[in-house]
Amino acid sequence: MYEVNGIELSSSEYNELVMLSEAAERGDNPDEIANARLLDKETNAFNASTVQTYLSLHGRGLVSGHQICGGFHCTGITQRGLDFVSDYDKRMIEDKARAKSDRRHDYLVALFGSAVGFALGIIAEHFIGITAAIQSITQIPPQG
Repeated sequence: MYEVNGIELSSSEYNELVMLSEAAERGDNPDEIANARLLDKETNAFNASTVQTYLSLHGRGLVSGHQICGGFHCTGITQRGLDFVSDYDKRMIEDKARAKSDRRHDYLVALFGSAVGFALGIIAEHFIGITAAIQSITQIPPQG
């Protein structure tokens, strides 16, 4: 699921919206691209699954258009649709940056823990040596 700004989209809805957004950015006509996907020119019939996808996008205010003859005629992508794609892309970039930062933090914590463990091991070994030396000095030799 693709969720941003309180709107959840399925992968097919998101893919259609991205396709229209990219077409608009290139200066192409998004409604022509959408309508070519909605209506099969050879059979002159609407693609039912694509129609459902566009009806869902239209219901959320992401594309403009109207229902006709059991199908859908798209008249373009709305500003809300463009904003959805832009905001989702920004969120993905932020999530990747946050994950990278979290990984860096995890490495630093692991490195610090290793250094502290090494230092404590050296100190413990030193005190064990001192304790053994003190014990050997203070031991009373056996009376015989």
